[in-house]
Amino acid sequence: MKAVFSKARALNEQKKSMLVEMLDSVFDNLDLTKTQRERIETAYNAVGNYVASCEHPLLKDAQIYPQGSMRLRTTNKPLCQEEFDVDLILFLPNAGYATRDEIVKVVKQHLQDNDVYKNLLEDLPRGLRINYKGDYHLDITPAKAYVLPGLRGHPLWVVDKHTDFKESNPEGMAQDFDKACSMLPVIRKAH
Repeated sequence: MKAVFSKARALNEQKKSMLVEMLDSVFDNLDLTKTQRERIETAYNAVGNYVASCEHPLLKDAQIYPQGSMRLRTTNKPLCQEEFDVDLILFLPNAGYATRDEIVKVVKQHLQDNDVYKNLLEDLPRGLRINYKGDYHLDITPAKAYVLPGLRGHPLWVVDKHTDFKESNPEGMAQDFDKACSMLPVIRKAH
């Protein structure tokens, strides 16, 4: 790898410029376009609003938000697939004492009651997928509060088929990532 960087540094300015343009083009084709991002955000907000509109006490005041690469804005097209994988948290503030099975059953039933979502729904080990087949799919992980004083972000218990619940804190991880990205590197010249 070191040899590759040495060769790249040895290129003249015109070739370096061409290399940067080529890499920019590759990265642009991997990333979501503005239109794709807006369409995905509209889709998951619609799901969140629909779930929050349910009269079931577990779903009252539900909130949906992105996690992982969608939250970090590092989403790229998976290898050998055409679809973008959009990971979401469905936070259920009123599910404190609910079991994993109760939560999944209520969320799934409510989505199955919708003419649009019922035919797009798939079970996942940590929730449900709304598969739009083609451009993207939404992986929805229901979660409830996990109270741990002093922990940054939004600590959660996320549903898990194998362990019932699993500790998670995607927002805390994203805040740490954002903080690390905001730091400017210090460049020192060797004397």
